[in-house]
Amino acid sequence: MALQLQNTKVIQGEEFRQTLAQRAQEVTRARHYRKQCKEKLQKADGALDRAMSAYHIELLREGVL
Repeated sequence: MALQLQNTKVIQGEEFRQTLAQRAQEVTRARHYRKQCKEKLQKADGALDRAMSAYHIELLREGVL
């Protein structure tokens, strides 16, 4: 089995396994970062919802709405 990366040389054997392992680590790292981003986005979305609710309540108290 051989792997050719972006029109470069064909790699085989141990070099192939190392490249494959490196790509697997990069994918794992990317998934971890995506999960962190998703969690932070959910927290930010919740904070925005709470702020909008508080703003709406304040407008109701002031008789604007």
